Amino acid sequence: MNAHSLTPGSTRALQLAARLARIDDVSPSPTASHLLWALVLLESRASEILSQVQVDVESLKEFYPLELLTPQLIDQLLQSVDENAPEATPASRHLGTELLELTQNAVQYARQYAPDQQAGTESLLYALLNSQHDAAGWLLASGLDPDVLNRQLHPEQEHPETQLEMDFQLSPPEIPVSEQHQLYRILDVNLNRLREGLRVVEDYCRLAIENRLLTDWLKHLRHDLANATKFLPPHLIVARDTAHDLGTSLTTPAEYQRTSPRQIALINAKRVGESLRTLEEYGKAVSTDFARGIEQIRYRFYAIEQRLATVTSISERLLRARLYLLVSENLCPGGYGPVVRNAIAGGVDVIQLREKNIPDRRLLDMAKTIRAWTQDANVLMIVNDRADIAVLAGADGVHLGQEEPPAYEIRKLLGPEKIIGVSTHSLTQAQQAIRDGADYIGVGPVFSTTTKQFSSQELVGLDLLKEVAREIQHPWFAIGGVTPQNINEVISAGASRVAVSSAICAADNVTDVTRAFQHRLSSAAKHNPAETTCTDV
Repeated sequence: MNAHSLTPGSTRALQLAARLARIDDVSPSPTASHLLWALVLLESRASEILSQVQVDVESLKEFYPLELLTPQLIDQLLQSVDENAPEATPASRHLGTELLELTQNAVQYARQYAPDQQAGTESLLYALLNSQHDAAGWLLASGLDPDVLNRQLHPEQEHPETQLEMDFQLSPPEIPVSEQHQLYRILDVNLNRLREGLRVVEDYCRLAIENRLLTDWLKHLRHDLANATKFLPPHLIVARDTAHDLGTSLTTPAEYQRTSPRQIALINAKRVGESLRTLEEYGKAVSTDFARGIEQIRYRFYAIEQRLATVTSISERLLRARLYLLVSENLCPGGYGPVVRNAIAGGVDVIQLREKNIPDRRLLDMAKTIRAWTQDANVLMIVNDRADIAVLAGADGVHLGQEEPPAYEIRKLLGPEKIIGVSTHSLTQAQQAIRDGADYIGVGPVFSTTTKQFSSQELVGLDLLKEVAREIQHPWFAIGGVTPQNINEVISAGASRVAVSSAICAADNVTDVTRAFQHRLSSAAKHNPAETTCTDV
């Protein structure tokens, strides 16, 4: 790939993406999200396409916020890329592997239609939309469909120049009036069921588990549903006959048995999927455009339903987890066995095996042993860093540092039902970890600790806890030097969950100290109504 493979607009987009990465402390090299920002900011064919589905600066801030990106800085960055020569494509080392792959795919896409065709910003957008990056999923949820975009960019493929001459006219068969009434009645009933089900699921995502990403996806789904119904006759409601609807009188006892908001949401998600399938099938007899639109919405909702089931089941497991113990054998004077068993007796909720410098076989033996103890007591068990050991030991999940691969990559190894936690040291890192799919985050180090040495600059203190408490609804644990002596300060800063190590591991009476931690956390939760309701999933 060389400069002549790209249009000047694409070159500027790559330059801008590289500059945006420099002001983003989450990723050292430009990513697909930085490219999406660049395509939105630049006046280009891609920005026009994105504006058609309401993807703009404000909506992008919710998906991938760049905290340092002010209007003044935007003007400076745009001016800097305009002043560069159009052929000054960033070198591969500046693009990074992610953007380099997207660019190569864009060039290949452009050359499918003309060997000498340069890849414009619309080709970059198409390559991004067909990738596996989070930005692609967000664009799909925003209503940008790759097939529709391809037809928009290359309409000539839909209408070949050579057409058969016919001496007759093809037209859809006339539907008898009686069957038309039946058809309209089915469509009307299922549209109502679909809208109601979507609203029930969206309210759960917005108000119960406070998942911004799922709420945003569902909001866009409802918007696209409204657009699809424009292809239907406006008088469907005439066919409505609630008084003679057999379904209003047919009920079962199970319909009134609901045990939790989570169950209600998942039942309604099934209802949404069934309604979409019915609408797609019967809609084919009325409007092909409507049926195609519903088909795309159905596929997108299946992905949302899968994510919802994963998030809610994991959220249930983390719901009452407040005390998290990190176990390292060198911190346990009497060995890790007595510490783990006595902490379980004291009511610990999560135990993480954190060993950095022992042979793998020894690590696996320890993990299997702790897994057996925690499984019997219904305590969550996490392995630090090592996804392979977590899988082999049957652990509940893995905890990652900032140097490890992102959560969405580890999810490919662990599957949807395992828990993934991530250590974070700033609000930006916390937000990114959640976007990457972390089920919980650790926030710290709050105080100095015997587990790991930190400089005074690395200690985040109580201020970050206050900031995270204001901005993050995901489960998070304050970590780093938390003791019975300072836990009141941690709770006052907004933390309702803590992760500890030496305060329990090195205690003379592990069970009593564990109980003291749990008692203080439980007491704080009772005085905080939000802690007893908003996380009830």
